[in-house]
Amino acid sequence: MKEKIEKIMQNYNYNFDSEEYIKKNILENIYLTYSELKEVIEILYELEYIKEMDLKEVFESIKFDTVKSKKEKGSYFLKELLYYKYPLYQKTMKKLKFHLNKIKDSKIKLTYPQNLEGDNLKIEITIKNEKDVDNILDKLLKNRDNLKDIISLIKK
Repeated sequence: MKEKIEKIMQNYNYNFDSEEYIKKNILENIYLTYSELKEVIEILYELEYIKEMDLKEVFESIKFDTVKSKKEKGSYFLKELLYYKYPLYQKTMKKLKFHLNKIKDSKIKLTYPQNLEGDNLKIEITIKNEKDVDNILDKLLKNRDNLKDIISLIKK
């Protein structure tokens, strides 16, 4: 992976103030595909030179406590970097997840557009018996305001 990192950095003429620190953390802690690695390096460059952020602080703020494999850590790391790159998106997603968690259960699945690029919310309901009908409809009715908040967040 070290060669891939160096190749991408050379192709784009990227030079980081904390280059060795970045290489060490990427190599030792996470696994990324070539396209993910390219995206990570582009985001890191933008964070350091355009947003003038300290990349060491960014790395240290990302907690891998619940993530197990290097591949999972890589996906998690990329997701966290995207939050730094798009702070408004991060704030919106946090609100969205708050409302989704109030409604979510094993019989109700809510799906929103990827990257919030769309204007609809998909609700999938699993009904196994007559009692489920009343329980699910009651839960949806009780969470009417949460559903409205979710739609307004998606449509922003």
